Amino acid sequence: MNKQKLYRILDLMEDLKQVDQLIALHTTNPSTFVLNQYISKKEKLIAYLIDALVDPSLRSPNSFSMIHQLLTRFYPNLPILQQNEVDSMDFRELQAALSA
Repeated sequence: MNKQKLYRILDLMEDLKQVDQLIALHTTNPSTFVLNQYISKKEKLIAYLIDALVDPSLRSPNSFSMIHQLLTRFYPNLPILQQNEVDSMDFRELQAALSA
């Protein structure tokens, strides 16, 4: 990995940590507007990180492990949904294919 990619990924991780702290700070606020903005930002940062880690120049079991660590850290209670709980037919089809 070149230094430019490394620093970009590190910056994204730092941004994600900061946004996660802001989410924790705003979870007690009765207004959900700001909280929803931070949650949206978190989702975008996670997506950017995953995209960076699956770049062909980095794609490897190490990068897959890093993606797993990211999801485990920033979505610790993420359930594995049963097929009848998935709200999109496309995702249901993908889940069925994965389960088969």
